[in-house]
Amino acid sequence: MMENKSHTVRAQLWQLIRDGVFEVQALDSLSRWVVAHREALLDSPDPPEAPRPGWVGGSPDPEIAGARCFLKQWYAGEWIGRHTHPNGMLVVVLAGSLDVAEGWDAAHEEQFTLGCGDALIRVSAEDGFDHFPHTLGTHEETVSLHLYSAHGSRGRCVLDPGKTE
Repeated sequence: MMENKSHTVRAQLWQLIRDGVFEVQALDSLSRWVVAHREALLDSPDPPEAPRPGWVGGSPDPEIAGARCFLKQWYAGEWIGRHTHPNGMLVVVLAGSLDVAEGWDAAHEEQFTLGCGDALIRVSAEDGFDHFPHTLGTHEETVSLHLYSAHGSRGRCVLDPGKTE
Protein backbone atom coordinates (compact mmCIF):
# COMPACT_ATOMS: atom_id res chain seq x y z
CA MET A 1 0.00 0.00 0.00
CA MET A 2 2.80 2.45 0.88
CA GLU A 3 4.46 1.74 -2.48
CA ASN A 4 1.34 2.89 -4.38
CA LYS A 5 1.05 6.00 -2.24
CA SER A 6 4.74 6.74 -2.81
CA HIS A 7 4.40 6.38 -6.57
CA THR A 8 1.36 8.62 -6.34
CA VAL A 9 3.28 11.41 -4.59
CA ARG A 10 5.91 11.35 -7.36
CA ALA A 11 3.15 11.38 -9.97
CA GLN A 12 1.44 14.30 -8.22
CA LEU A 13 4.72 16.21 -8.09
CA TRP A 14 5.42 15.57 -11.75
CA GLN A 15 1.90 16.74 -12.67
CA LEU A 16 2.47 19.99 -10.75
CA ILE A 17 5.72 20.47 -12.65
CA ARG A 18 4.10 19.78 -16.02
CA ASP A 19 1.40 22.31 -15.15
CA GLY A 20 4.12 24.98 -15.27
CA VAL A 21 6.22 26.15 -12.34
CA PHE A 22 9.07 28.31 -13.61
CA GLU A 23 7.98 31.53 -11.99
CA VAL A 24 9.27 32.63 -8.59
CA GLN A 25 5.87 32.42 -6.89
CA ALA A 26 5.18 28.98 -8.34
CA LEU A 27 8.58 27.56 -7.32
CA ASP A 28 8.09 28.89 -3.79
CA SER A 29 4.67 27.23 -3.64
CA LEU A 30 6.07 24.01 -5.12
CA SER A 31 8.91 23.97 -2.55
CA ARG A 32 6.33 24.18 0.26
CA TRP A 33 4.40 21.28 -1.34
CA VAL A 34 7.60 19.23 -1.50
CA VAL A 35 8.36 19.90 2.19
CA ALA A 36 4.77 19.01 3.16
CA HIS A 37 5.18 15.68 1.31
CA ARG A 38 8.76 15.11 2.44
CA GLU A 39 8.17 11.78 4.23
CA ALA A 40 6.28 10.26 1.28
CA LEU A 41 9.01 11.43 -1.12
CA LEU A 42 11.74 9.98 1.11
CA ASP A 43 9.87 6.67 1.25
CA SER A 44 9.11 6.58 -2.48
CA PRO A 45 10.78 3.68 -4.29
CA ASP A 46 11.87 4.02 -7.88
CA PRO A 47 9.14 2.86 -10.24
CA PRO A 48 10.21 0.08 -12.62
CA GLU A 49 10.23 2.48 -15.58
CA ALA A 50 12.56 5.01 -13.88
CA PRO A 51 15.53 5.74 -16.16
CA ARG A 52 17.85 6.15 -13.15
CA PRO A 53 17.71 6.14 -9.34
CA GLY A 54 15.58 8.87 -7.80
CA TRP A 55 14.00 9.95 -11.06
CA VAL A 56 10.68 11.84 -10.76
CA GLY A 57 10.10 12.98 -14.33
CA GLY A 58 11.41 14.41 -17.56
CA SER A 59 14.05 13.06 -19.86
CA PRO A 60 17.49 12.25 -18.45
CA ASP A 61 18.89 12.94 -21.95
CA PRO A 62 20.44 16.44 -21.86
CA GLU A 63 19.75 16.86 -25.58
CA ILE A 64 15.98 16.66 -25.05
CA ALA A 65 14.32 19.86 -23.84
CA GLY A 66 11.89 19.75 -20.95
CA ALA A 67 11.80 20.04 -17.19
CA ARG A 68 13.58 17.32 -15.24
CA CYS A 69 13.21 16.42 -11.59
CA PHE A 70 14.92 13.85 -9.40
CA LEU A 71 15.78 12.92 -5.82
CA LYS A 72 19.52 12.77 -5.11
CA GLN A 73 21.01 10.69 -2.31
CA TRP A 74 24.33 12.15 -1.15
CA TYR A 75 26.98 10.39 0.88
CA ALA A 76 29.06 12.21 3.50
CA GLY A 77 31.87 14.16 1.85
CA GLU A 78 30.31 14.17 -1.64
CA TRP A 79 30.38 17.39 -3.64
CA ILE A 80 29.59 18.57 -7.15
CA GLY A 81 31.90 21.10 -8.82
CA ARG A 82 30.90 24.55 -9.98
CA HIS A 83 28.22 24.47 -12.67
CA THR A 84 25.27 26.49 -13.98
CA HIS A 85 21.67 25.85 -15.01
CA PRO A 86 19.62 27.70 -17.58
CA ASN A 87 16.62 29.77 -16.57
CA GLY A 88 15.36 28.05 -13.42
CA MET A 89 16.19 25.67 -10.63
CA LEU A 90 14.78 24.45 -7.35
CA VAL A 91 16.69 22.43 -4.74
CA VAL A 92 14.88 21.26 -1.58
CA VAL A 93 16.71 19.41 1.20
CA LEU A 94 14.56 16.48 2.37
CA ALA A 95 17.04 15.05 4.91
CA GLY A 96 20.46 16.18 6.11
CA SER A 97 22.04 19.40 4.85
CA LEU A 98 23.77 20.83 1.78
CA ASP A 99 26.65 23.30 1.72
CA VAL A 100 26.19 25.74 -1.15
CA ALA A 101 28.72 28.14 -2.64
CA GLU A 102 27.42 30.54 -5.29
CA GLY A 103 29.68 32.61 -7.52
CA TRP A 104 31.83 32.41 -10.62
CA ASP A 105 34.97 31.45 -8.66
CA ALA A 106 36.07 30.61 -5.13
CA ALA A 107 37.35 34.15 -4.53
CA HIS A 108 33.95 35.71 -5.21
CA GLU A 109 31.41 33.30 -3.82
CA GLU A 110 28.75 33.39 -1.16
CA GLN A 111 28.62 30.31 1.07
CA PHE A 112 25.64 29.07 3.03
CA THR A 113 24.05 25.84 4.26
CA LEU A 114 20.59 24.53 3.47
CA GLY A 115 19.09 22.46 6.26
CA CYS A 116 16.27 19.95 6.16
CA GLY A 117 13.20 21.63 4.65
CA ASP A 118 15.15 24.55 3.18
CA ALA A 119 14.86 25.45 -0.49
CA LEU A 120 17.12 27.19 -2.99
CA ILE A 121 15.16 28.89 -5.78
CA ARG A 122 16.78 30.63 -8.74
CA VAL A 123 14.92 31.98 -11.78
CA SER A 124 16.09 34.01 -14.78
CA ALA A 125 14.01 35.32 -17.66
CA GLU A 126 17.03 35.12 -19.98
CA ASP A 127 18.01 32.14 -22.08
CA GLY A 128 21.52 30.77 -21.87
CA PHE A 129 23.82 29.24 -19.32
CA ASP A 130 25.20 32.31 -17.56
CA HIS A 131 22.99 31.78 -14.51
CA PHE A 132 23.45 30.57 -10.94
CA PRO A 133 27.05 29.26 -10.86
CA HIS A 134 27.29 27.07 -7.76
CA THR A 135 28.84 24.09 -6.04
CA LEU A 136 27.01 21.69 -3.73
CA GLY A 137 28.37 19.37 -1.09
CA THR A 138 27.59 17.74 2.22
CA HIS A 139 29.30 16.42 5.34
CA GLU A 140 26.54 13.94 6.13
CA GLU A 141 24.17 11.59 4.36
CA THR A 142 21.61 13.82 2.68
CA VAL A 143 18.65 13.58 0.32
CA SER A 144 17.63 16.51 -1.86
CA LEU A 145 15.10 17.14 -4.59
CA HIS A 146 16.32 18.89 -7.76
CA LEU A 147 14.16 20.50 -10.43
CA TYR A 148 15.68 22.21 -13.45
CA SER A 149 14.15 24.33 -16.15
CA ALA A 150 12.50 23.29 -19.36
CA HIS A 151 15.53 24.43 -21.34
CA GLY A 152 17.45 21.87 -23.38
CA SER A 153 20.28 21.05 -20.98
CA ARG A 154 20.75 20.22 -17.32
CA GLY A 155 23.66 22.57 -16.76
CA ARG A 156 27.21 23.29 -17.72
CA CYS A 157 30.47 22.84 -15.86
CA VAL A 158 32.24 26.07 -14.92
CA LEU A 159 36.00 25.85 -14.62
CA ASP A 160 37.33 27.78 -11.64
CA PRO A 161 40.70 29.30 -12.59
CA GLY A 162 41.68 29.24 -8.91
CA LYS A 163 41.49 25.43 -8.68
CA THR A 164 44.13 23.02 -9.86
CA GLU A 165 41.81 19.99 -10.16
